[in-house]
Amino acid sequence: MQFTRIGDLDVVTRVSGPHHHFLGVALSSGGEAPTPVLERVAFENSEVTIEPSDDRIDLRREVLEAVSEANRRLGTNFRVMRIRYCGDDASVPGIYGRLARSLVEHVAREQDESGAKTPRSDGSLIEINS
Repeated sequence: MQFTRIGDLDVVTRVSGPHHHFLGVALSSGGEAPTPVLERVAFENSEVTIEPSDDRIDLRREVLEAVSEANRRLGTNFRVMRIRYCGDDASVPGIYGRLARSLVEHVAREQDESGAKTPRSDGSLIEINS
């Protein structure tokens, strides 16, 4: 997996043989997040298309559940503001959850390594490097 940033999106990409997956997530560190905007991009058309707001969309639900699970496990309080995926990605059950968990772990680790304070789920801040 490769991690990068595109604007305000933390991005993870995965290439496994003939399959590729792209997931970008705009994370907020606290407060209540509205239903995240779901954006789709494609290889042939780099324009961002906004998907209709529907909590039943599996990809959105999968990402939100994975971020919540990672928050519980890590003691962080990240909120998902926006989700971007590639419509050309191969359909692999559970892959976006796996990518979202890895992305939260990566962002939390980066904050810890930089000495930044990480928001905990109870609202307090911890500093791992102390």
